[in-house]
Amino acid sequence: MILLTITAFAAAAQPAPEAKKAEDAVVCKNRIPSGTRFAKRVCRKQSEIDAQAERDRRLMDELQGGPKMNPDEGPPRPQ
Repeated sequence: MILLTITAFAAAAQPAPEAKKAEDAVVCKNRIPSGTRFAKRVCRKQSEIDAQAERDRRLMDELQGGPKMNPDEGPPRPQ
């Protein structure tokens, strides 16, 4: 039983094989779903992760409804 547990953790710690292009690289992470203690390995392409992050950023901008700011410029200054 202990040997199987150690083997399972060793297999989960190995990095995912790299793809030819950086944008198509597969990234695997161990996620713990709500209601359980057991981690589940989730693998997605880097391009999918970037697209999801962009959708999330746009949604937050839309929900906040405030003035849009450029991350390079910083917050707008009061006049």
